[in-house]
Amino acid sequence: MKLLPVVALAAASLAVSVSGCSSDPSFEDSLRDAASDSSFTLPSTTADGASWSQLAVLCPYGAVPGSASESIREAAADVDTDADDGHQWLVFDTDDGAETVKLSRESWDFCNTDDEEPVYAPDQKWTASEDSGVTVVRPVD
Repeated sequence: MKLLPVVALAAASLAVSVSGCSSDPSFEDSLRDAASDSSFTLPSTTADGASWSQLAVLCPYGAVPGSASESIREAAADVDTDADDGHQWLVFDTDDGAETVKLSRESWDFCNTDDEEPVYAPDQKWTASEDSGVTVVRPVD
């Protein structure tokens, strides 16, 4: 039974490290807060704090959407969607160029959608649901 306190201590340490102590919340923290509502928009700023005007979702083995901005297409050229099926990439077009946010599909899944052109505006509404510990995020038509 000596293992139980060690497991409890490890779990507590993990909870503290996951929750973070930063006063400047990350994009993922902002996303988690937004996704708590039944219908929401994505955070209006990226992880670097830049406002964005367009988002393209790059999924494993997927292609860059043709309707994406030039800035997004250039940034997406640096993403190898064939090399990593455990992540998806949110590529934001900002005033300062494109910014890419890599999210684990073990936590978030933006790729569980039928959208052939996954390009979105900041006012796009989304829903989120839990599926086996993963938050599945889908655009609202």
